[in-house]
Amino acid sequence: MPRLVSLLTLALLSAAVQASPSPAGLWQGRIGKQDAVACFNADGSGLYYYLKHDNDLVLNPEGHNTWREESLGSARLTGRWTLNQISAETLEGDWTTSKGKSATPIRLARLALADKSSGKDACSDAAFLQPRLLALPREAGAAQDTGGLRWQEVSAFKGAVSGVRLIETQPSPLGQALEKRLDESLAARFECRAGVADREPGSRDMWSFESHEKLLHVSPAFVVLAWQSATDCGGAHPDGGDGAVVLDRRSGTELKPENWFKPPYAREISAGSALGKLLIAPYRKGEPECLEAVRQSFGWVSWPTPAGMVFQPGVAHVAIGCVDQHTLPWKTVAPFLNDQGQQLMREFAPR
Repeated sequence: MPRLVSLLTLALLSAAVQASPSPAGLWQGRIGKQDAVACFNADGSGLYYYLKHDNDLVLNPEGHNTWREESLGSARLTGRWTLNQISAETLEGDWTTSKGKSATPIRLARLALADKSSGKDACSDAAFLQPRLLALPREAGAAQDTGGLRWQEVSAFKGAVSGVRLIETQPSPLGQALEKRLDESLAARFECRAGVADREPGSRDMWSFESHEKLLHVSPAFVVLAWQSATDCGGAHPDGGDGAVVLDRRSGTELKPENWFKPPYAREISAGSALGKLLIAPYRKGEPECLEAVRQSFGWVSWPTPAGMVFQPGVAHVAIGCVDQHTLPWKTVAPFLNDQGQQLMREFAPR
């Protein structure tokens, strides 16, 4: 009988533990008087940030409803979280210093995940950064008019990240797409800094991130954006480059210029093909190693302009200095275009 009671007690305790509410998810509210956003993953680990600050803080589970707060990229104890109320919609508790002093109330409410079906941890969900992006100060440039679009350049982080914003009374799909592109660049900047600090302790200032987009060309159906980036996020070498993307003017969808070419050019532009020979020709006048790098190109990026199609080769990082942008006039590129490409040509180069 005592053994039966003991087993029953253990079962009840186990059920109670399993029924304990979990903080997993996204949360927003205040820690003391400061606005904050936090995330907890399924394993209990978490991150949080204050909206007025640029850095993230790590939360590592330490005991029952207690978390050790550390600076990102180091094991240095900076404080502790103790949550005494965890419900489906709220978190409440106290933040204390590393020495257990100066208890500050934590009051957070649940935030919805951006992608509930992805299976990702909450700290990887796009919604974790959204409050930070909304609160981020941005500077707007002078209004400009191009091809019937009224727009302005918008930048943040003292001009390190910039993009295009349409000036319109009602948000259009294109305007929303442009805002999303800028938000993605800003989010990438936060992720770059956090990633470097997490992988390389003590490297808080050993990173850089610049990303820019500007309006290049506008036609009745298409918008071409020029982009340029230079980043050092802790990889084997810095990254960056430049080029352009084409958006559908009505929907804001990013288009694939390779779909405007006849087979087999839609799939691959080989060095020995008729179009490939035209693209490689300008490099024959340069350094032999650059010519060989372009011959071995793993693809060509292209975009339309009033003068013709611009082509830029994709090469290995060691040969990035060899990359140039060359324009083939519309009359030269016309034989390689399919019906959709021919329509594009008529828009950018009306007769």
